[in-house]
Amino acid sequence: MKRYAQYDLENMSVEEKEELASTIDDVEMLRKLAEDPWPYVRIAVAENPNTPADVLMLLTDDDSMGEYLIYNPNVTDEIIEKLLKYNNTSALYIASKMLQDWDSSKVSKWLDRIKDIFVYCYNNGISDESYFNVDRVFLYELPPDDLVDVYMKLNEDTRGFFADEILTREDAVSLPDWFIRQVFEESLVPDWIETYDILYHIFEGEAIPEIVEKLAKEYYDSDIDEVRYWIAKSKYTPVDILRKMINDKDERVRKEVQKNLKKRNIRMTESKKRYYIFKKFSNQLERMK
Repeated sequence: MKRYAQYDLENMSVEEKEELASTIDDVEMLRKLAEDPWPYVRIAVAENPNTPADVLMLLTDDDSMGEYLIYNPNVTDEIIEKLLKYNNTSALYIASKMLQDWDSSKVSKWLDRIKDIFVYCYNNGISDESYFNVDRVFLYELPPDDLVDVYMKLNEDTRGFFADEILTREDAVSLPDWFIRQVFEESLVPDWIETYDILYHIFEGEAIPEIVEKLAKEYYDSDIDEVRYWIAKSKYTPVDILRKMINDKDERVRKEVQKNLKKRNIRMTESKKRYYIFKKFSNQLERMK
């Protein structure tokens, strides 16, 4: 008689079966529980370190099991290949969890396939709101060289969304200068509300100081007022750049420069100070006309 015959599964509650599935080491019982209609019971089987690979494989037919299977110590390459076989939201989410939680040496074997899934899904609008922040995981966790490769394969109308995730990475300074410039410039879309959010995230403390300094030196005289405004406002903008912006054509920028310098107890030269007072007085006269 099979060992699992001692358990009356038909009369057990879902909670009892879930507890049993999470601890039992009887392979036949685990196989039986892997077919249970209740997802929580199947999840317990997927997470049980006693579940052998052939039983884990049975669970791969259910897309919702993948995110649990990848953490089981008995998972095999064959199972991972099946989970990542299709370019869909399930594979996208599983790939992101592997990137986020697996050791880099373990995930390296699957990196090319993971990159392909991300590029295909985002280029073809395959995403799901229930998998929130998947793109952030990819863009934070991919090694720098792979990140550059993936970004350049994305459609141009997709790439602009990802600037803040890329430029606020802790290792962003290790990215090529040409790539940093391209990512930043492709996020600067006129009248696009996301551009404001991206600039805010980069210059208001989320990006490391070295990235802000690079961007400030490159774009302090940008034709885009919002770019100059956020550079003037950032606590990481070098003082010599702020001094160059004192006479900016935009009044908002000039005000932020003054505030920023004042916070750092940096005084203007007398000539710059006289010019600023004269400009401010002239603007007041102009408004009075």
